[in-house]
Amino acid sequence: MLDTTKALEAGWRKAREYVDRNVSALGKKLSALGDRIADLEARQPERGPRGEDGAPGRDGKDADLNDVLRCVHEQVTSQVATAIKGLPVPKDGRDGRDGQTIQGPPGRDGDDGLGFDDMNIEFDGERTITLAFVRGDRFKSKSVTFPIVLDRGVHKPNQLYEPGDGVTCKGSYWIAKKPTTTKPGDDTSAWRLAVRRGRDGKDAHNA
Repeated sequence: MLDTTKALEAGWRKAREYVDRNVSALGKKLSALGDRIADLEARQPERGPRGEDGAPGRDGKDADLNDVLRCVHEQVTSQVATAIKGLPVPKDGRDGRDGQTIQGPPGRDGDDGLGFDDMNIEFDGERTITLAFVRGDRFKSKSVTFPIVLDRGVHKPNQLYEPGDGVTCKGSYWIAKKPTTTKPGDDTSAWRLAVRRGRDGKDAHNA
């Protein structure tokens, strides 16, 4: 018979190790995103013909990558825990019925329920983790999609972006809130401004 407590402990340990490993990989992606944002903020303005000074633009809000990473880690841990709680608890199979005759042998034990020993974890490389339980011809699976920000580079017109996709457009960094093919800045319901482009410096005065 399947030891339910040991199976749950083994499953939780496997899921926890998997989450920690992927959160570490996510941290590296967020670090690379931070480097990209820093490059945008450090960009030097090109010198053009001297004109009148315009009104100073508003300062952009700095993104705190530590807060972003902590938020993503909490969401990943919470959703994995919720997914595991929703899985069916393995149960021992029912004992088989006795034979019809007095001398008949006892019936065989019923099949054990699917447990964590039958579990495989699959990751699509971006946002979705699938917990698959397989034993012989028996199969059951559950997928969990996390709201992770993925950097998609410079915005491309007419390309479909999914929620959580981040793009650079006109020096600012935007994150999609829903599936969209619109341009950042044109549709506030589809895009959220994450990092505003820094204002250009004033032209140097001739000596």
